[in-house]
Amino acid sequence: MRQRLLAMLFGSVVAVLIGASVLFLAGLSRADALRELVALLPSASAAAVPPAEQREPCEIEPPLPLKQPFDRAALVVPSSTTADAEAEALRVRLGEAEHALRKCDWWTAWRGEEEIDERRTLFATRFGTTLAATAAGRAMSDDAARLLASIERGDVDAGDVEQDSYAALFRVLLLDLAGRGDEATAALTAARAHHWCGNCAAERDGKIQERRSEAAERRGDGPAALAFLDLARQSKFGFPVWPRAMTDTRHGLLMLEAGRDWTGTCLLQRVVDLFPGTPGAEVSRAVLQQVGALREPEPERIRRLYVEGREERDPLRKLAEAALAGR
Repeated sequence: MRQRLLAMLFGSVVAVLIGASVLFLAGLSRADALRELVALLPSASAAAVPPAEQREPCEIEPPLPLKQPFDRAALVVPSSTTADAEAEALRVRLGEAEHALRKCDWWTAWRGEEEIDERRTLFATRFGTTLAATAAGRAMSDDAARLLASIERGDVDAGDVEQDSYAALFRVLLLDLAGRGDEATAALTAARAHHWCGNCAAERDGKIQERRSEAAERRGDGPAALAFLDLARQSKFGFPVWPRAMTDTRHGLLMLEAGRDWTGTCLLQRVVDLFPGTPGAEVSRAVLQQVGALREPEPERIRRLYVEGREERDPLRKLAEAALAGR
């Protein structure tokens, strides 16, 4: 919201300066030209309220107040799978990433790293146990140690960790899964985004901050986890941040635990609305039910908040239309 207002103000000032120059050249005095154009600008109060289609859903429909505080320890998440099945699925995903890596398909491998890291971060919240406590989780640790050994011998090219942040994050994941926690921490601290494209570098830096947030949460440091995630999910160069089920769920939980009820509830409700059937939606729904602030994602409500009046390319509209089609 604040960024939109600043962009509107900046655009208005630029328009005034350009317009004043044109009128000055046409014969008006500089003072008269400025007075003519300033009179045409919208008032500050009018500019402060963007049209409905430019507002966030929670600015149109504020979230419900909490009836009781969030208690992660008491949370029960009805899930469509079990801890053992999810652990086995994550192990399979690591195997797929390794297969891609051995074919030098780095991008597919790195996407696998992102999915594994996000899903394992919500693992304990979903199932009340850790990934390492499952048989598949322990086998996954052995798989990671074996792949790391292959990479370190030079049998597998996993990318340049000094020049590519995605390669660096893949190595951090393997180190952490293999039980080499101190090395994983050092590698994550050293990770840097390198890219000639400013937007791409910003996006990659956001991934690094997300991983730092996940690592902080795993070691029990909620405030640091929230600070890193706030940094990761802030708007880059004025562009909207595309909603993501797992990351936004984690963000919402951390916000509730920090007392930021309005924004936390807003994020969790958006996950329920836009990502039906996902692990993030299962956790978000359970949390909102616990605190008494759940709104059911009725189709008419989804259309009103996320579709009507929004451009076809708007991320919220695209996600809402996909959610409605899948319900």
